[in-house]
Amino acid sequence: MKGYTFFLLPIFLLNIVVAQENKSSLISGKPLSNAESGGEGFFALPSYSASIMGMADVNGDGVDDLWIQSTNASYRGIFLYIFKYMSSNGIPVFADPIKIETPFPDKGKNKGKIFQDKDGKIYSLWKFGSTLECSLFDTKKMQFLSFDKNVVITKLPSRITDFNLIKNDGKYLFLFGIRTEGLFGPNTEWPKVVSYTPEGFWPYELPQSGIAVFETNDWKRAIVKETLVTSLDQTYYDLEGFSLLKHNTRKYIIVGTRLGNIYTYELMNKAKLGDRKFIVNEKGNMHRNATTHCFVTYFNAPDGNNGIIVQGEGGIYFYADKNIVDKKGNLFFADPVPLLQENPLLYGGSLVVPTLVDWDGDNVLDIISGTSTGHILFFKNKGTNEKPLMSNPKRLYAGGEIIHIQPGYREDIQGPGEARWGYTCPNVVDWNGDGLPDIVMGDSRGKFTVYINEGTKEDPRLKAPKSIYYKGLDMFGSWRVRPGVGMMGKRMAFINQDQDDELHLYWQIDEYNVEDGGKLILTDGSFIKGARLPAGAVGRTRIEIVDWDGDGIKDLLLGTYAKQSIPTPTKGYPFHLPKRGATVLFLKNVGTEDNPLFAYPVPILFQGNYILHGGHECGVTTGYFGPGGTLNLIVGDENGKYFFYERKYLSW
Repeated sequence: MKGYTFFLLPIFLLNIVVAQENKSSLISGKPLSNAESGGEGFFALPSYSASIMGMADVNGDGVDDLWIQSTNASYRGIFLYIFKYMSSNGIPVFADPIKIETPFPDKGKNKGKIFQDKDGKIYSLWKFGSTLECSLFDTKKMQFLSFDKNVVITKLPSRITDFNLIKNDGKYLFLFGIRTEGLFGPNTEWPKVVSYTPEGFWPYELPQSGIAVFETNDWKRAIVKETLVTSLDQTYYDLEGFSLLKHNTRKYIIVGTRLGNIYTYELMNKAKLGDRKFIVNEKGNMHRNATTHCFVTYFNAPDGNNGIIVQGEGGIYFYADKNIVDKKGNLFFADPVPLLQENPLLYGGSLVVPTLVDWDGDNVLDIISGTSTGHILFFKNKGTNEKPLMSNPKRLYAGGEIIHIQPGYREDIQGPGEARWGYTCPNVVDWNGDGLPDIVMGDSRGKFTVYINEGTKEDPRLKAPKSIYYKGLDMFGSWRVRPGVGMMGKRMAFINQDQDDELHLYWQIDEYNVEDGGKLILTDGSFIKGARLPAGAVGRTRIEIVDWDGDGIKDLLLGTYAKQSIPTPTKGYPFHLPKRGATVLFLKNVGTEDNPLFAYPVPILFQGNYILHGGHECGVTTGYFGPGGTLNLIVGDENGKYFFYERKYLSW
């Protein structure tokens, strides 16, 4: 089977020690561990909303360590990753993260940068409006000291996308990404309804960005007087992650972009920048990072195999520096590979959507997962169903190409600023009855497609995707929905959320066509609605068809979005829970599989408590996976982890 080893990762530090003790152990309520042989797994980011703060040598070994800031409310903080060694194939390996407390109440709104001065001291710079506050890092206590009132940088430029401070020939250089006043979304009051013109164009000015610099001899008491050194049309949206690269006698500023390209500018005398050039691959084509956002930092490896570390939402990668400048002035870097970490948790990026299935015919359940980046991942289980050993993910192919859903300029209801979020929501089922697992999928475009497996049980091979059709028109519905698929009675069922954002049943006709089965209803005759709000708040439900209560009739489990209110806006879940968060709902089928009728949805409880997984939606899948030989839950969360819930601890 074709695959591509390449990926991503979030992490709850409280679970790391347990995961290291026994990789094959499953602990109910905790995320799965990465059990890759050798203990080098794909690096796990702390959350979906994170950025590289910079690099600084904390332990004095001469190699810089990695700092990442997480601003997501479900897992916020500063995380320090100590460099350990270079892997056998030249990839940096970092240790488990150390959480560092901020020197102020952290509400996720103040961007921070790490700066190591000429004397080796490490500082953090924190943006508060037009001011940078500074704190010194105590390497013995492993904590930041209180803000130094004598070290304040003032009069920052407005509309900053990102910033950094670098050392430059005995001086210091502040770099700022400056954005124009274009609109990311519609300039209307809530509820914001995003719309394109009748011609299909985004009716608002797209923001663009350029670079400003300020050079100083004393960074600690700087009053910024920036100079714009590029035009403000270098890229759409944001410039991110400024870093310095030295090639022989030349110096370059490297900067990423929200949409994934990586730019270089030669740094001239008097802090001027040369023309925009690019980080390119061996064919001379621009690298485009796999994720939305592209925070870049240059890493000087101890063995000289230097490169850039690039992080976005749902992944962090290493691009080896080939030390070549091509004829166009572009810098040549190798293709990206996942950064590595010692004993990380299993990670699929962000907003992961899992399905438990024996994908490769060895009678052991694996995980097929969607992710916000738009790929479909395969996690092979090298253990058993009772004691799984989950490996690094591989990206699935279809029709000879890596599956990568990208809505681009027109196909995301929230506009071009969401062009890189594919939100793949795959479900796996033998859709055409040939004994092989196929994939039926929804995504960010509100499209529903099927990937027919034309391989064998041991070697699955997916054909190029085809639309599912209803009355001759390609199936449409709410975005980011994992459709419910499975046999109900003697027919294959397909359930999505329709244009009213209500659960809707269709029956399969053939591989690519379905017919209407009607809206699903509750015992009181009402429909099952998802959203409280319009536009981007619709859809997002992950639908699992399963006989959850063991009465011989298939029910529904729903992975939800925290702001959903199922089945009615006035009193549904999870919005009206005592504490809001993405959760799993059980809808008991009190009818038949041919004519389903559902009881009012109830939340699944773990040890008597609500299962809450952050503000975005959670994925849900079931299988005889784990101890006890019972039907258990795997829940994928917004930060990219896969939580195991054993049935004996669940109630509803």
